[in-house]
Amino acid sequence: MTEETQYYLAYGSNLSMAQMAQRCPDAYYVGTAWLENYQLLFRGNQRGYYLTAEPKAGSRIPLLVWKISSQDEKYLDEYEDYPELYEKKRISVSLRSLLDGSSAGEIEGLIYTMYPSFSLGCPTASYYATCEEGYKRFGFDLGILSKALADSGEGGLG
Repeated sequence: MTEETQYYLAYGSNLSMAQMAQRCPDAYYVGTAWLENYQLLFRGNQRGYYLTAEPKAGSRIPLLVWKISSQDEKYLDEYEDYPELYEKKRISVSLRSLLDGSSAGEIEGLIYTMYPSFSLGCPTASYYATCEEGYKRFGFDLGILSKALADSGEGGLG
């Protein structure tokens, strides 16, 4: 990759290796991190409900840290329906090694979060399964994902 790269912080369906390989051909993952004082929720509209990260003291979300190109960012903007559904932020997190979990230093990464004006609701079973597969692959606590589902609405998966 000859162009400039940046860190991208994923917490939902972009934990999927297959989806990211199709969506962002230049991307490669470099580690994990925790997003402190944030919780996961499912928000959306009639088109569907998707994960978002929202501030909540004492909670935390596991992240997969990717390196992406500027072209990958454009692809992500389209996928995340930026700026209509999601907004972009840059936040600092402590990067952890994929090999042994040791600290690899503080980084600033790009993260997409949904506007809180969208309603809470339940995702489709396929979207949830994609997120769950990523959680399992990277050894993230599945309880965080199931808590997001419980906190986002009644009735289970759509």
